[in-house]
Amino acid sequence: MITKKNLVNHELIGLNVETGKMKGLIVDETKNTFIILKDDKEKIIPKQGSVFLFRIKDEKVLLKGDDVLQRPYERLKKSYKVKDKWQEMLE
Repeated sequence: MITKKNLVNHELIGLNVETGKMKGLIVDETKNTFIILKDDKEKIIPKQGSVFLFRIKDEKVLLKGDDVLQRPYERLKKSYKVKDKWQEMLE
């Protein structure tokens, strides 16, 4: 079950995300990018320097792209926590 505390430890493909003025569905992920589907077009968004907003169970979760600059399968093997300082920005 995905929660705001373990979001980074789960597969992000298939989740809705917002970044800047764009909202869409993550359809693929590489070491350095998310590929987001918006209006039937795929947009490649670099992780580095970006902040992503996920909504998990009616909660907003901010994820700093710099914190997930690795291949998805490498990230899933490790244990990470979403940093509380990003969560404070939402409150």
